Amino acid sequence: MKCISFSLFLFLISVVSHAQRNSLRLQSGLVHCSFDGTPMFNMKGENHSENQFLYASFGLGYQRKFANQIKMQTDLSVYGHSFQTVDRMQIFDGHTYPIYTYMAKSFSDLQFCFLKTIPVSKAVSFQYGLGPTLRWAYYDYSPPVSIPSCLGPDAIISLDIGANVRAEIAYTPVKWLTVFSQVNLVGFAYRFQSPFEADLQYLLLNSRPLQLNFPSRFDLSLRFGVGINF
Repeated sequence: MKCISFSLFLFLISVVSHAQRNSLRLQSGLVHCSFDGTPMFNMKGENHSENQFLYASFGLGYQRKFANQIKMQTDLSVYGHSFQTVDRMQIFDGHTYPIYTYMAKSFSDLQFCFLKTIPVSKAVSFQYGLGPTLRWAYYDYSPPVSIPSCLGPDAIISLDIGANVRAEIAYTPVKWLTVFSQVNLVGFAYRFQSPFEADLQYLLLNSRPLQLNFPSRFDLSLRFGVGINF
C-alpha cells in the first residue's frame, strides 16, 4: 500500500512539473444574441417569463495542445430557453388581458475548432480559430392571437450544419488551472428535418413554418469558464 501511495505521489509530481497539453473545460454562455428578437441575457427581463441565469447555456470541452502554439478543441454544449412577450393588451368584459407572443428554442451543439495561441504574457494568452458545427435543435413559435390554438405552437426539429469562429482570452495563474472568456459566433448554411424522422427533408433557413428570422441561422455568444489542465 505504501509503495502504491508513493508511486501515485511521484506521478502527480511529474504531471504538475511538466507542461500540460490537455485541458478539460466547463463553460457557461451568459449572453446569446441570435438576431431574432429574443433577449440576449439568460435571465428574467421585462415581459419575459423565465429566469435562467446559468443553466440556460452550459457545456463541456476538451482541448489538446500541439506544436507551434496550435490547439484542437471539441465542445459539447446545450441551450434551452423560452420567451413570452406581451404583444398588446386587450379589453374583454371590462377587464384587461395581455396577448402574448411565445417563442422557445433548445439545442445541442457539437463544435470542433482549430486554435492559434498568441502569448500576451507569462500567464495570459489570446486564442482564435474556426471549425465545423453540428446542431440538433427544437424551435417553436406561437403568434399573438386572442384565442390560442388547440393544436399548440408551430414547431420544428432540425439538424443544422455550419461553422464556428471564436476568439478567447485565457488566464493561467498556475499550470493546472485556466480561466477564460470567449466570444463565439456560429453560423449555419444547411438545415434539415430531424434525422430521426423517416424522410430527411431540407428546410429553408429563416422562413416559414415559423416566423421570419426565427429560428435564426446565427448565434453570437459570450462565454465564461474554467479549464483543468493535465
